[in-house]
This record gives sequence, C-alpha cells and structure tokens, in this order.
Amino acid sequence: MVKGELDYNMWLVAIVACVAVLGVASVIGDFQAYSSSANGITAYVISEPEPELKAIAKDVLREEPEELPEPLPEPAYVYIIPDVQSVKTGDEFIISVNVAGVSNLYAFHFDIAYDPEVLELVNNQAGAWFSSNGEDSAYCLPQKASPGLLENIVCTRLGNKDGLSGKGVLETLTFKAIKKGESPIALQNAKLSDPDSGMILLSTINGRVNVK
Repeated sequence: MVKGELDYNMWLVAIVACVAVLGVASVIGDFQAYSSSANGITAYVISEPEPELKAIAKDVLREEPEELPEPLPEPAYVYIIPDVQSVKTGDEFIISVNVAGVSNLYAFHFDIAYDPEVLELVNNQAGAWFSSNGEDSAYCLPQKASPGLLENIVCTRLGNKDGLSGKGVLETLTFKAIKKGESPIALQNAKLSDPDSGMILLSTINGRVNVK
C-alpha cells in the first residue's frame, strides 16, 4: 500500500470515529462536546453533565404518574315504548315513558313534543312505579298542555324516603291519530335527580308514530 492510500484510510477512520462520537453525544443530550487539535487531528471529549442536571433527572424519574380521572358512571336511559308503531286514522293508542339503569332516583322532569296535525293528546298519568311501595309517596305537579307539547311533567317522592333504582314506567300517555302522516314522540328537557338534588346522568331515546 502506498503512503497516499495509507494517509487516506487513516483520515477516513478518524472521520468515522468522530461521527460515532457525535452521534452518542446527540443521543445523551445533556453531555457537552469539547474539541482539541494536535498534530492536525481533532479529538472530541464528552463531559459528564453538571450535578444539578443529574439531580433534576433523578427527580423526574422519581415522580409518580398523575392519577387518571374517575370514569364517568353509566347513564340512565329515559325512553319511549314502543319506540316505533303504526296506527290507523281514528285509533287511540298508549305510549309510556320509561326509565332503566337508574340508581337512587328521587325526582324527574321532562316534556313531550309531537306533531299536532297528526296526533291529539287524550290524557296522561304518572306511572305506578314511582310510588311502588304501595304508599302515597309521590307528588306530581300539574302539567301545561298546548297543541304539540305537554310541558312540566314533574314528579317527586316525598319525605325522607330513599330513591328508586332499576327500571320502571314514569308516565303513560294516550294519543288519538287524527291524520295520516308521521309524528315524533320526543322527550325534551329531561332531568333526573337523587334525594340530595344531585343530577343523574341520562340519555334519552325518542319514539315515532306512523299514521296510515
């Protein structure tokens, strides 16, 4: 091997070594690289991080992860039964507003909206489930009825009684089909509360009536 080739190979090895050292320095991050030259060859020296940086790194590693938030409870469901039905013009039919998956229910509120050109509200009454202990333990406020909307369906248990859990009928409504078409039976402004007036998470499912 001639001298020129030898010098070239030595320089190539030196360059590869420097690149490797610089790569390590970039991975470590907190280390500092210094260079010095002697006899035309540059050497890189990686220094230890400052003690303060070491202490900060140890503190970060010792930190406990933040606690995850509590998962939200499963919602109760307020829904129309039957959700879809077909009737003939002139028929009277009953739908019910039900609740399921509820815990410690003490009071409820909702409105019912429908198409007054297709349906006519005949009457409504509270479901027996809310006073299912056989006592007069529930009180319902008077509702406000107008074409297409029954507002302020509100009932509450009375006294120091526990809330109800599980599923049951909150309200029954009788409608008359007066014209062919389709009408929603829509729950609006639905609210459920526990004995401490705390709101209960809920989801609603509306109904629909087809008049033939």
